[in-house]
Amino acid sequence: MVFARALSACLAAAALAACGGATTSDVGSTGQGGRAGQAGQGQAGNGQAGGGQAGSAQAGAPASWAACTAPGQCAVAPASCCGSCGAPTPGDMDGVNITKFTEHSAEVCPGGVGCPACFAETSKDLLAVCRGDACRAIEVSKDSMSACDVDGDCVVRSGCCGCQASDQKSAYTAVSKAGLAEYSANACAGGGEDCACPEPAPKFAAVCGASKHCEVVALLGGGPCPTSAPSGGAPCPKPGLSCEYGDSVVASCRTRATCSPGGWQVLTPKCQPTHPAGQDGCPSSVAASGSLCDPKLEGQVCDMGGGASCLCGSCLGGPCSANARWGCASPPVAPCPPAAPNAGQPCQPEGLACSYGVSCSSTGARKVCGGAGLWVNEDVACPL
Repeated sequence: MVFARALSACLAAAALAACGGATTSDVGSTGQGGRAGQAGQGQAGNGQAGGGQAGSAQAGAPASWAACTAPGQCAVAPASCCGSCGAPTPGDMDGVNITKFTEHSAEVCPGGVGCPACFAETSKDLLAVCRGDACRAIEVSKDSMSACDVDGDCVVRSGCCGCQASDQKSAYTAVSKAGLAEYSANACAGGGEDCACPEPAPKFAAVCGASKHCEVVALLGGGPCPTSAPSGGAPCPKPGLSCEYGDSVVASCRTRATCSPGGWQVLTPKCQPTHPAGQDGCPSSVAASGSLCDPKLEGQVCDMGGGASCLCGSCLGGPCSANARWGCASPPVAPCPPAAPNAGQPCQPEGLACSYGVSCSSTGARKVCGGAGLWVNEDVACPL
């Protein structure tokens, strides 16, 4: 990915910099008038710090190294010889056309400067975009492409990928679904790439922050849900958060806690216990699906193990019939978990949808990996 390679290469030099080292305003030979056009201001500077000459760019005209014609042509680069110590900001970086790094380096650091060592962080929240025919360095978390109203508007990204291979928060940014196309066009060379997600559950989620911009938050303790079912009325972190507890093969029989403005609202359904495969009239395998079952077992659920289940009923998935039959369901295929996950637990990749049990029955459930990186329940329309 061009952006990632360019940022890594450019900040490698910054890792040798000293805190308080040369910055854009320190390098007078750059000529701030010529570089201000890259930011769309075009105000002539005096270039006095270091004896440089005033830039000659006209108002609004980008520097030659910043000119672009389409997304995907830009990357960020340090705006000075030595870059910045610590976490860089857009003011420390320039948006540079990926074919013009040599020209940009010659302007911001003519002759080269020896830079003492200091630690320079990288951040996926910094992105170079092509806007108004110029490459510009922006913070995604403060840009229009991360504007949001609710958590469901937001997704986590690490460059092109939605997967989470790093334990460092700085390896990710959050973008709105509405801004994802623009983000991807600028961050992904060639329009994007397929990313194989690692097995471990993600440690970060995207939420809509107080500033109404998407932001990355850590999922402490495996997610925002308490590790055990909370007490009704106890304070909760975020209204609308839904959490499930338990491991019943019938997902609707698990305890559900929903965060409301008044605290946790807890519901524990009253369900009949399930029965093991081959016992109490249950079939020994899911191959029995569709065969007749004893009408006295109407509504009985059999836990077949490994996420599979069977249900005896006369109204399975459609109009009722005179005879009760077994309806059986095997667990979904990978990458779906074999057993239905609890709502509120971390998941990846975003958009993964998994069905469990017999559809349109007491055992049916559909779980979707939502934009906040958490499993949510999704209703399924069933025939009357």
